[in-house]
Formats: sequence, C-alpha cells, structure tokens
Amino acid sequence: MSVLQLSEYQYHSDAVDPDRPSLSRSIIQKLVQKTPAHAFAAHPRLNPLWAPEDKSAFDVGTVAHSLLLGIEQGVQALPYDSWRTNAAKDERDKARAHGLVPLLEHQWVEVQAMMDAVDAQLSERPEPFFADGDPEVTLSWEENGVLCRARLDWLTHDRAHIKDFKTSRNAEPFKFSRGSFFDYGYDLQAAWYTRGVRACFGTDPTYELAVVEKEAPYSLIVFDCGPDVLALANAKIEWAVGVWRECLETGRWPGYSSATHSVTVPPWIEEQWWRKFEAVPA
Repeated sequence: MSVLQLSEYQYHSDAVDPDRPSLSRSIIQKLVQKTPAHAFAAHPRLNPLWAPEDKSAFDVGTVAHSLLLGIEQGVQALPYDSWRTNAAKDERDKARAHGLVPLLEHQWVEVQAMMDAVDAQLSERPEPFFADGDPEVTLSWEENGVLCRARLDWLTHDRAHIKDFKTSRNAEPFKFSRGSFFDYGYDLQAAWYTRGVRACFGTDPTYELAVVEKEAPYSLIVFDCGPDVLALANAKIEWAVGVWRECLETGRWPGYSSATHSVTVPPWIEEQWWRKFEAVPA
C-alpha cells in the first residue's frame, strides 16, 4: 500500500510495478461491461499493440480539469476557428510535440467562461469543494494477490473525502444519475477509489463527483453515492478482481460467448409500435 509519484503518462502506461500488471478502474469497467478480451486489449502491459488513446476530443475537459485542481498544464490557444486547414493542423501538432494542449481560440474563451461558472457555483456550497487536499493522488495496493492502482482527482489531507470532477453534455440530475453515471462507470470509480484509500490509509472516505455541462450556462451539480450504489459496485469489483486474477494465471482472456444469441422484442419497443399503429386511421 503506497502513494506513488507518477506522471499522468506513467500512470496510464501502468508503471506501478516493473514485474506485473496492475488493475485499474478502467480495466474493471471493461471486465464488467464487456469481456476479459476487451480488458486485455485495453491494458498497456498486456497488449503488445497498445497505444495511448487519442484524447484530443477531451482537450477542453483536460484543461478545465487542470485549471480547477490547480495543476500546471501548458495550454496554447491558436487563432483558428477549426483544425481544418493545414496551417492549423501543423501548429496544433507542434504544440502537442512540446507537451502543450492546443485549443482553438474560441475553445480557450469557452473553458475560461466554464471555470468562472464552476467557481461561482461551487462557492455557493456551504463548504469549499476542493480544499485542504492534494490533486491527482496515485495509490497502489493489493487485493487478494492482485496489484491495484487508482489516480484520484482530489483527496483531502485528512484522507476523509474524495472529490472528482467531470464534464458532460448533460448533467440534469435525473438523467445523469440514471444513465451516464453507470454507463461511464462512475459507480465503480467511487467504490474503487474508496477501497484504495481504505487500503492505503485505513480511513473510510466519502466520495463526491462534481459534474459541469460543456455548454453555457455551464450548470454544475454534485453527486454522491447511496449505500446501495456502493454495495452493488463493490460486488462488481469483487467479481472483476476474481476474473482478472484467473485470466492472469491461465493466460486465457475470453471474449463474448460463441453461442448464438436470440434477439427478442423489448416491451418498450413493442409498445412504441402499437401506439403508432393505433394512431393511424383505418
């Protein structure tokens, strides 16, 4: 159990231990939502053809994340409306080669407006959201012989509170908590981070996720997890840890079942059709 000093690239390349691969939340999500074969393909230490994901689509979110958490992140705003021209592409590529995040001029204006809106909304909360803590805390621990890793957006100095930050197209509470929260594995993230802090520090931290919409007015909402969410997420994690351990031991990483799967009509599809059918005059 330890706190590691790793860069973002080192973390995502799994530089935790030179002798064995580690399990992360993103790999658990592959195991839970897809198959061991998908987990193998996504792991930097297992797949010989693995390459870092192109995250250019997330540049605005990356910069917003860095500004909010006070992380030093070089940004180069370029005077173009899009990346369509060769000149824009060349300057974008040069910026990346120098370790900078390239943004179009209007993106830089937008991300600053987003941060102003986030600061204003977080200031309305009774207590500061990101305070008395450290950004991007990287943890390593073991569970049942499995090496684990996690990188937390924010962990308070007393190790009692985990804070996360995400951008989303839609943060409307009902829709996000019923869909995106589970689709993107934030339930697994909450439980995984909590397990990591408990293993490394012996505390039982709370978890909160601040989500801000990507478009004006950049509305923000903070979510926490009910005990039922964490209970189910922990059950998923226990299962995934067992599958991961077995796959490492056997060298077998199965994909989807080879059996033929029959498609049946979901009730809502059938109801949708009958409503349309009944609405058409005879």
